[in-house]
Amino acid sequence: MEAALGERSGLSDEEWELIGPLFGMIADKAKALLADRGYDSNAICEEIVFHGVRAVIPAKRCRRNLAL
Repeated sequence: MEAALGERSGLSDEEWELIGPLFGMIADKAKALLADRGYDSNAICEEIVFHGVRAVIPAKRCRRNLAL
């Protein structure tokens, strides 16, 4: 059984404000989530992947280690 959205994540309040409402509407329907660089964080990518959705998010220019 899957955990509730955001239940197991390390999302900050700011990250949750970005992704929470949108992802809550599509998590059970989407196969992939396409977003811009503003959503490139390990916590956001991990939350998306945890719920079985593919994260298609380009890396920020300053990122040294790619997220998932």
